[in-house]
Amino acid sequence: MPSDSSLLRIMPLAPASLFSCSQLTSLVLERCNIPALPPSFNGFPSLETLQLDVVNFAENGEKTFEALIAKSPLLRSLNCQYPSISGDDDDNGGNYCEWTIRAPNLKLLSFWAWEDYGWRVYDLPQIEEACVHLTGPDLARFLPGMTRVKGLCMVITVDTILEQLPYFMYLKDLALHTLLTKSSQVLSMLCILRNAPNLENLHIMLVQEQEDTGDIEVNMGLLDAQGTVGFFSRLKSFQLYDSMGHKNEMCFIEFVMSKATILQEIEIYIHEYSSKSMEDVYDELSQYKRASPHAEIIVNRYVPLFADYFISIVSACTNDIFIFQRRIRCTLQSLMYVYT
Repeated sequence: MPSDSSLLRIMPLAPASLFSCSQLTSLVLERCNIPALPPSFNGFPSLETLQLDVVNFAENGEKTFEALIAKSPLLRSLNCQYPSISGDDDDNGGNYCEWTIRAPNLKLLSFWAWEDYGWRVYDLPQIEEACVHLTGPDLARFLPGMTRVKGLCMVITVDTILEQLPYFMYLKDLALHTLLTKSSQVLSMLCILRNAPNLENLHIMLVQEQEDTGDIEVNMGLLDAQGTVGFFSRLKSFQLYDSMGHKNEMCFIEFVMSKATILQEIEIYIHEYSSKSMEDVYDELSQYKRASPHAEIIVNRYVPLFADYFISIVSACTNDIFIFQRRIRCTLQSLMYVYT
């Protein structure tokens, strides 16, 4: 099997002539090496959409990456999936110089990466929707630049605790792919929720680990210690997908129900391998104190392809990624177990 470096060499090189196409409005680069920008590069003044899928930037490509975005002043949509920069961790110990994504007109951002190459996001004044999957401390450098985001999808599976975050005053829809079995992930999630006072819709897809973690319980004292006054004060809808019905999951559900004063609906999707039936889950939920006594409780059967559907919605990052609740309800109507 070839090494990663040989795979990069196999990938074709983007032609230098590309950077003289100043009238481009949309650019898609897939599985190619991107060379350093030529001195004559004056930017893409008309570019509105940029998609980078599994591309590799030449050594010191941070500057190329930064300039490519900064010199596209009309950029409205950026979709970057698993980029890399030559001069990997073995060469520089993973210590990349910090550089900044500056895009004053960006409205849609989708950014997925396995490695941290030093990027951070400068204030995005026009941002509306963002989907972010980062696995290191770079997540904490991304979020401060997206305070105006209205719809946000995030993957939180790292141990870095997100602290000292700004307020997301415009955030109405939040979709998280995370665990409830580690205190670091729970605390990071709480930090985001605490700083989103106008959140209306919360969707959480749980990551189920290979080993049995059912006995790990979220300490309610830990939740209440986070300064939870006003938590979920505008939350109307809460969905939890792929639940096993473990103590930690039920504890978090109870926490939400006890804080959300205008909650209209709570939906729980039970994993097919859960030892609890839908009736068991509903009976337990019905015993919890509700800050909103009229909230409807809906317990759904597990749908095998549902997790893949959720991920496809999250990764798409299109204008309608946050209205999938309505479509799901239509397609799963016959499988729903509804209690009022």
